[in-house]
Amino acid sequence: MLAAVAALPSVTAKAQPGEALGDLLVSIVDSSGVAVAGVRIVLGGRAGYGESDAGGQYRIRGIQAGRVALDLQRLGFQRKTVEVEVFGGRTVETVITMAMAVQPLEPATVSAAVAPRRAARFAEFERRRSSAFGHFLTREEIERRHSVSFTELLRMVPGVRVVTGFGRASIRLRGARCPPHVWIDGTPAGAAEFNLDALPLETVQGVEIYSGISNVPAELMAGRARGRCGVIVVWTRVD
Repeated sequence: MLAAVAALPSVTAKAQPGEALGDLLVSIVDSSGVAVAGVRIVLGGRAGYGESDAGGQYRIRGIQAGRVALDLQRLGFQRKTVEVEVFGGRTVETVITMAMAVQPLEPATVSAAVAPRRAARFAEFERRRSSAFGHFLTREEIERRHSVSFTELLRMVPGVRVVTGFGRASIRLRGARCPPHVWIDGTPAGAAEFNLDALPLETVQGVEIYSGISNVPAELMAGRARGRCGVIVVWTRVD
């Protein structure tokens, strides 16, 4: 049974005895219909949260029948709150579309005020580029490649392999089966696989690629050996 989001049904079914609790299967996609993994999902009235899996899905069990609120958050996407109708004794399936928060930037002239902020922002990138054993893409190299997506941009980098699953392209580094850990502007993007193609290339200033745990800088390991499958660091533009 598919539940409507935003425009909820005007009639709510009443749970029969023994059917007071229902389940909710949430599928999250972006504006192009591609599944979004790693979305933080909070059910109103409950403590804690869950995250959508690689297929963009998350199941919540044992919900009291009636209208419930879901709060969804994901780096790179606009935060969204929706209401869904849950029916006792049933699994309600709902598809929620999230819009990207990052928008393509209009061409701009870099002013004297912007230049110092940009230099400070990318100090880590330049420091590691001069000393680390990784692969680095500058804004000039990104523009020169004329790629149409992030995965296409990385396809020619040594040690990078592009795989397809769940209707989208993903990155694997140096034979690893698990996804690389992603950082955005110095912040870990989360434990789940990050959809790099959700980032418009117009907004990217630089990229760092570390294909194996042996060449991942210590500050990018983020605990729990998350760098074991490699690390990708993305720096967005300051204009």
